[in-house]
Amino acid sequence: MAIIGPFIVIISLLYCWPVYRKKQYKLASAILAWTLFLGPAWAILFTGGIYSPALEWIGVSPFIAGSMHSKKTAITLGIITVIYCVIILLLEIYNIRFENAVQLQSEKMVFHVITVIALIVLFSYIGFSTTSEYETYINSQQHLLDKLTKSEISLRSIMETVPMAIISIDSHGKILSVNKATFDILGWTIPDLMGENIRKIIPEPFKSEHDQYIQQYLTTSKRKIIGIGREVEVYKKDQTLMNAFLSIGEYKIDNQIYFTGVINDISKLKEREYELDLHKNNLEQLIEAQTKDLVIAKERAEAANVAKTAFLANISHEIRTPMHGVLSFADIGFEQAETASRSELKDYFKEIQETGHRLMKLLNDILDLSKLEAGRMSYQMNKNNLISVVKDSISQFSQFARSKNVKLNLEILCEKCDCFFDVQKIHQVLGNLISNAIKFSFSNTTININLDGDESHFVISVENNGVGIPSNELELIFGKFTQSSKTKSKAGGTGLGLAISKKIITDHNGKIWATSENNSV
Repeated sequence: MAIIGPFIVIISLLYCWPVYRKKQYKLASAILAWTLFLGPAWAILFTGGIYSPALEWIGVSPFIAGSMHSKKTAITLGIITVIYCVIILLLEIYNIRFENAVQLQSEKMVFHVITVIALIVLFSYIGFSTTSEYETYINSQQHLLDKLTKSEISLRSIMETVPMAIISIDSHGKILSVNKATFDILGWTIPDLMGENIRKIIPEPFKSEHDQYIQQYLTTSKRKIIGIGREVEVYKKDQTLMNAFLSIGEYKIDNQIYFTGVINDISKLKEREYELDLHKNNLEQLIEAQTKDLVIAKERAEAANVAKTAFLANISHEIRTPMHGVLSFADIGFEQAETASRSELKDYFKEIQETGHRLMKLLNDILDLSKLEAGRMSYQMNKNNLISVVKDSISQFSQFARSKNVKLNLEILCEKCDCFFDVQKIHQVLGNLISNAIKFSFSNTTININLDGDESHFVISVENNGVGIPSNELELIFGKFTQSSKTKSKAGGTGLGLAISKKIITDHNGKIWATSENNSV
């Protein structure tokens, strides 16, 4: 019976091997635990009884079973148990039984040796296992450290690559790290900022309040900028301010709060915004100016339309009136041709002649205006003496001036007034100016005509003392079909003379204008 126990132990151990190979670790561990108890128990029953040295193995085996946690442990324990059982088996086979004390002492010695060997192997294995576990722990920590190192290298690479300044600070505002872009953007080097307070790059009033902001956040957790971001100004190393967009995040290490700020240079963006605002304002001003011009053009068009309507009504009157006069005096002369005296007939013909001249002038003005607007007016530009033309014009209207009790005074301030111009057209302009001056002058006043200039340009001024012209009408009187409100219906006319005069002077590369002060024009 004693020999059966070791065989059962050996068979159980051999059976554990394929179980472990199949990775059925729980089943294999249960078999090994059973085997570790089975071998010593069998030895107690059939070899030494309760005082057998095998009892020592029973005391050891629970520790061995409790330490099983790997494949190597199971194999080691299995080998020890096999050796133990083989020795017992050999003793049983050869029936080595000693009766005397020496024999019994030898048997005990054998079992003590086996037990000591088992303990040595056990504690060696425990030490080896512990060392192995420690190495495993060290390896896992090294692996974790390698991962952290790689992560830090990757993060550092990102920080050094991004075109934005990244600055980390602690809860007291002390700068802990900066990236390369901090130098590229702000000019600050790492030694310039490391260990310094972040207030070094913050302008007032935020500089004085920054530490208070941090402490308030740490106390209340109320965010004003963290996780939100806003536009700020920061100092560059040369102490100039730079427009930036600041984003702030926070992180914790050992319950200590740290902050990371990302500073993005938006100076060029601000410049573009300024340019856009400038263009926007310019566009608004341009639109406003164009709108104003359109309004003015509309008003002018409406005024021109009104003036044209008035002109048509006036021209109708101006044509009909002399025509009626011509026809009336012709009828009277025809009826009284045989009875009227010669002097009466001369008066009739004189009225017909004057009325015809007035009508002819009106028709000539209309024709001249149509030619000027169509660009078909021709000029005979020759070198002529301006003094003689002015004197001829004054002579032409001297009789008209006397009839109005107005005196014409000429003052010549240039010695030689020779230049290139169309005599007829300049004569026409002077006639319009002198005629208007006589028409609208008060009685017993003087019209001053001045001629001044040099070879490059000449100035002719005609000044009277009469009804005057409102300042807001000084430019309008040179428009087509336009007359001053002070001169309308006072002396007739179509309002074409000054418009024609302006076009003629402009075609001579000159300028014509009017001023009015104290009834003097």
